[in-house]
Amino acid sequence: RTQSEARRMVEAGVEAVCMNFNLNPAETAVSSTSIGLAELAARTGDIARAVHAINRNVVCLLGGGPITKPEELMDVCRETGTQGFIGGSSLDRVPLEMSVLEMTSGFKTIHVLREKVDLLERQLQL
Repeated sequence: RTQSEARRMVEAGVEAVCMNFNLNPAETAVSSTSIGLAELAARTGDIARAVHAINRNVVCLLGGGPITKPEELMDVCRETGTQGFIGGSSLDRVPLEMSVLEMTSGFKTIHVLREKVDLLERQLQL
């Protein structure tokens, strides 16, 4: 998580560095150390630059943090030179939660649609 840790890893000969920034937002009930995308990009960029100053061939990967969508990852990678993402819950739990929320919302709105259909049917009978 720090430039000095990353430098020591590169000096030890690693081929890749994973910058892990804790849990993603849905898990913040468990962690109060969550950061925003802007801070993530700033810290990631600083570490990636420190790594590549020593060895341009080391792959810089990102893990954890506030990334929950592919577009967010693309933006951070584009801005920082990070080459990939080691995803956990961002790849399995978050999409499942979003689809469950979407489906649940759909069921909750059925009564509104039923009321509109009833109203239209009454208007047609006039």
